[in-house]
Amino acid sequence: MKKLIYVVVAALLIVATGCKKTESGNPELSLNITSISAPADGMEASILFEVKNGVAGESVSVEYPSECSWIYGLEYDKSDKGSINFKIQKSYEGVSRTVDMVVSYPGVESVVVKISQEAGTPLPFTITIKEVTPTNIRAEVSAKDAGVSYIAMVSTKSSMEEEGLYTDDDALFQDDMEYF
Repeated sequence: MKKLIYVVVAALLIVATGCKKTESGNPELSLNITSISAPADGMEASILFEVKNGVAGESVSVEYPSECSWIYGLEYDKSDKGSINFKIQKSYEGVSRTVDMVVSYPGVESVVVKISQEAGTPLPFTITIKEVTPTNIRAEVSAKDAGVSYIAMVSTKSSMEEEGLYTDDDALFQDDMEYF
């Protein structure tokens, strides 16, 4: 009889624990920041994220408008916890600029990160590439100040590196002044 009671109790315990449905809840996406203010000089940025109650095989996605060329180098973890890393380019525009970066996870409302950058100092020249062929580049150069004199010269990168002019703007300027 004791044996029968032990068997019945054991069976009830198995049924009671085996039928429990474990609820982990709906996925939740959280970010450590939802806005970034960048200086005109540019910066490297990082956003930390975490997905609670994530679904196996799913991961975050990050998007921003493709015409936004001043944000680049986007990399992010494909896990439930990690970081979103990117760079913000130096601004040469005389006005501030903003863009919305959207962080998404399936089944969760997307989170918008507002990225803004201070106005930069405009360059004294505007160079517009009009045409590129295998052997030529046609460009238009416009000075912001029509009274400024300027010259346009072209050189290969390897030639400038040999002369030590590729990374030293002052040496390049002095070399140009000696030429004339």
